[in-house]
Amino acid sequence: MTALNVYTDTLIQRDYQSAYMIVSPAFRAATRYSELVDYESKLTKELGTLKSAKQTYWQVNEENGIAIARIQADLQFERGVVTIQFVLRKEDGIWRVSSSQSSNGAVLGQH
Repeated sequence: MTALNVYTDTLIQRDYQSAYMIVSPAFRAATRYSELVDYESKLTKELGTLKSAKQTYWQVNEENGIAIARIQADLQFERGVVTIQFVLRKEDGIWRVSSSQSSNGAVLGQH
């Protein structure tokens, strides 16, 4: 999914402002910008710089007339990998990240 690639590319570039601006309004309503920055900074401190993101699984369904994509991705850092489950919603014809949940249970956005 191109929308997720764009989002993870902004994270790789550490452009958290752009990452925050392209997520869904529901994500922004549930998670403050500072929470996104704090979470990404914590991962970087623990695992080093984010190097790449590889989508390993995806499923697209329609729920209540809204297209929903669930995409699992492995985020490769300098010193390890974190698996994240992303949920994207198609809003006004545009796919946007509405939430993410890491393998350790941390949730950002509206789940």
